[in-house]
Amino acid sequence: MTLWSPKGSIPNEPIVIMEWKAKYSITTTRRPQRKSAYDQSEDIEWLKMKCQNAGIVGYAVLADNRCAPFTLECWRFRRDEPEQKFLSL
Repeated sequence: MTLWSPKGSIPNEPIVIMEWKAKYSITTTRRPQRKSAYDQSEDIEWLKMKCQNAGIVGYAVLADNRCAPFTLECWRFRRDEPEQKFLSL
C-alpha cells in the first residue's frame, strides 16, 4: 500500500513507517568486495521527528550479512524516546 494518491498528492498520514537497510559483502570474481558506507543516524533522526505525531509508529531495520551469524537489528519509534534494539536477532 502506498501513501500517495494516483495524482501524486499525500492525502493521508501513515500509521507505520519502515526504513530497511542492508550491509552486505559480495566476493566474486566479477565484483570486488564492497564495504557498506551506510549510516543509520539519518533514518533515526528522520523517524524521531516523523513519529512525534500521534498514532505514527516507525521502525528502522538493519540487516548485516557481513558477519556470521547474520544479524538483524530493529529500532522502534513512537512519541517517546526510541527503543534501541527493540528486536535483535
